[in-house]
Amino acid sequence: MFLKKSSLILNLRLSADPLFFLQSPPVHEESKQRAIKVLENAEGNKYVDLGKNKHASVRSFKGAVFLDIREFYDGKPGKKGITLSNEQWEILKQGVSTIDSSFAECAKK
Repeated sequence: MFLKKSSLILNLRLSADPLFFLQSPPVHEESKQRAIKVLENAEGNKYVDLGKNKHASVRSFKGAVFLDIREFYDGKPGKKGITLSNEQWEILKQGVSTIDSSFAECAKK
């Protein structure tokens, strides 16, 4: 499955199953969450709509799998974005509680 995208919900649970994003996301009662939109592009590749023309998808390139968070314009990927390896994604997931705390702290200022 080279150069083919599949969707990813930024679900913060650890899982060995690469399709864990199709499961129900955890609910954070203290925050107002909007519904997660898993959409499909013209080529049939799934992605998560993050709003404001930003998409998150998992893709394979040269045998490696990456999380790609990118801005899209007229259905085409833009230059602005970030690509994370699985190792970087695991590190980010481990830091979620710290990031959540930082968001809450900054919102109080």
